[in-house]
Amino acid sequence: MGVGLLGYVLRSKWRILSGTPCTRQPTTSGAHEARIGPFTPKASNGGSAADGVLNSGATAAIAHNGLLAIGIMRRLAQAWPGSAC
Repeated sequence: MGVGLLGYVLRSKWRILSGTPCTRQPTTSGAHEARIGPFTPKASNGGSAADGVLNSGATAAIAHNGLLAIGIMRRLAQAWPGSAC
């Protein structure tokens, strides 16, 4: 992860989502968290991020920002033409 303020923000987000950084831990619902990346938060990197999500078998994803989310949705729409992405 990064250094400085951006690194602090990224580490804080991950701790909030997973309880402890960079580990897979079951939640009370039986779900697991896994970090895929890091990816630079740009739409052009969304395809690589989406491929990581698809290859992991995940059923949900949380993007770093809106630009990365747009790139992820574009790739998912390519992977499943006619889907509701």
